[in-house]
Amino acid sequence: MGLFSRKKITSRFSDEHEILISEALNLQEQLLANEDFYTHLLELSKTGSIDWNENQLKQDIEDYTENLPNPMTWFVEQLKVHGGYKRQEIMNFVPKGFGRLMYSKTTAISAAGKKLQLNSKKLNRSKFSVANTLIHERVHWLGHKHINGQSRPDNCCDAAYMIGDLAGSFLNQFYGGDEANSAKTICGDLKSYLEVNDLPT
Repeated sequence: MGLFSRKKITSRFSDEHEILISEALNLQEQLLANEDFYTHLLELSKTGSIDWNENQLKQDIEDYTENLPNPMTWFVEQLKVHGGYKRQEIMNFVPKGFGRLMYSKTTAISAAGKKLQLNSKKLNRSKFSVANTLIHERVHWLGHKHINGQSRPDNCCDAAYMIGDLAGSFLNQFYGGDEANSAKTICGDLKSYLEVNDLPT
């Protein structure tokens, strides 16, 4: 493939990482069974604070949701129908060649309907942080994509980050989480919403 190959060489997760992923999957399952989480998603979206700019959704989804008063209703419905990731939908990747430069800081890679690729070099973190990643990436699996590059600060008010960061707050409040959203760049409107509703920021 040459020096500038972008091919990602997959490998097995370590036993330690398998345990971490299993625990994160369990947290993901619990969160996505929590009706209060969906209630807050819908309430948050009603504030108009989520960036729904065009080209963030697959065309068929965009065509469908543009006729809905609130696009979040579709995401809530799909999360309930499909649930979160299963273990067989997650694979490891090890960046190689040019990909080493491209993906060395990437936590995960996902796309609509595809398996989630977790960067094992970025798994030195808690199960709560990994569960947060799973929720965020599941939104991409449903068909959402960032349109302002891949940096958090430039996309923090889009659906994937807003859903993921609300999930992070819920994990802290109800599941013993220890990940501070305050250490990350979160959408200002989400921070205000969390404060008003007595949820961790």
